[in-house]
Amino acid sequence: MPDANKDSNNIEKVRFERLRLVARRALEELIKKSLSIDQVSTCFPTLVNSEDGLISLESALSQMSGFWHSNSLAEFDLIYKEKDMEAKLDELDEIIHNAQTAKDAGEKPSNIDRLSALEIVDSTIMSNSNDVPENMQMIYDLLRAENQDLYKELSRLVTECKDAEGSIDTTMAQIKGEANSHGREEIHVDNLVNILEN
Repeated sequence: MPDANKDSNNIEKVRFERLRLVARRALEELIKKSLSIDQVSTCFPTLVNSEDGLISLESALSQMSGFWHSNSLAEFDLIYKEKDMEAKLDELDEIIHNAQTAKDAGEKPSNIDRLSALEIVDSTIMSNSNDVPENMQMIYDLLRAENQDLYKELSRLVTECKDAEGSIDTTMAQIKGEANSHGREEIHVDNLVNILEN
């Protein structure tokens, strides 16, 4: 049993970190696309014509991007924790590692490309046991349900990102309206932040 624990600790568990990295990159790409200085500048042509106005706009844009980035990552981490995604993906890493170890040891059927997923898993376990098909079906159903949950969760995160993008567009429209109402008056970063918080 201690050897099994040692083997479990030596397994490279990468899927959870890859999920976090993909979510982070998707968020950063969305922020970059939604809050580029070129795009925002088109909303405030009079503001960007002055050096102070451009500096204020860039500062506000930086604050908005940082706020969106940090809050979204915190929300993602909360979802990962609520769904126990790290433990589930680590368990998946272990299952895949064990299957690869069995394959490397020569425990594989011939014509593997013609077998179903259930037959491949079934062939690496004691096939003479009466419980194997039932247990394998249960594992298959469990993994499938977990994958579906992960897919739904990622779809929800994508929807939230799109909603956040819409919220930013609305906020930008409010800022533009505020800028237009002030005419050529200088708009300070504090005023822009107050608009965002309201």
